[in-house]
Amino acid sequence: MTRSLLATCCLVLAMTAPSSPAGASAVTAATEAYQRGDYATAFAALRPFADEGYDSACVILGRMYLDGTGVARDAGMAARYLKLASDRGSASASSALAELYSTGEGVPIDPAEAINLWRRAGHLGDPFAARRLGLELVRGVDVPQDKPLALLWLDAALEHLGTASEALRAGFVHDRDELKNALAPTELASAARLVSPEGPTPRAVIRDEAALVERAGTLYPSELRRKGGQGSVVVLLLVAADGHVGDVRLECSSGIPAFDAATLKLMRSASIEPGRVNGEAAAAWQVVKWTWSVKG
Repeated sequence: MTRSLLATCCLVLAMTAPSSPAGASAVTAATEAYQRGDYATAFAALRPFADEGYDSACVILGRMYLDGTGVARDAGMAARYLKLASDRGSASASSALAELYSTGEGVPIDPAEAINLWRRAGHLGDPFAARRLGLELVRGVDVPQDKPLALLWLDAALEHLGTASEALRAGFVHDRDELKNALAPTELASAARLVSPEGPTPRAVIRDEAALVERAGTLYPSELRRKGGQGSVVVLLLVAADGHVGDVRLECSSGIPAFDAATLKLMRSASIEPGRVNGEAAAAWQVVKWTWSVKG
């Protein structure tokens, strides 16, 4: 039976899971064991999948090593598994790994890498990473101080938080409002007009998605067909006021360099709904989360 390669523009980045039904069921059962506190069962079941690089298994195993639940605490092993998941696009893994780089626990202390990971996780929708990055931009120690940009990140954190409890949401609102009330009118105006790849970017609306999916099949390398399964890549696009794409940047790798390169090439030919500043079409950075899957 031949395999067909399908590509979709995905605005929610899903965890990469085992491709077989039995594997998916095993990871689900192990996750449930972890959630009910049966750490020994969870660890034994998740480790084989984590060693193969499956995101959800890596994230939980990283947490277990970090917390010392079901296994001796080992920050170095925690960092190893969190990095595997982070490299494949897990927002929560990137956020947790950033904390390790900020403190030097399990990895060499690297404030710049921590900032990069919080930024990546924030772009992927992690509210805690977006909040931390906003606060770091206010503090201005490990990253240049930029209060208007910080306000954008704190606003994004609230948006990403969704339907969280009022108690949790109150802390996010406090941080945002405290900064907003401290900004001068010129800084507030700057925040309202700011468009930057460093800040929260709108999700792209692709005008020609069907045509783009069709072109994808001619660009993707044959190794994807041999690999099977699915994966995702996140890219940032500088979209002109007329909808044409200018600069294209890799924000979060799929873990497959050939797929990343093919996706970047594909996105340069896309037509995107332009961003708007004060109601007028303007050049702006936008984010696309692009997913491929191979099905028999």
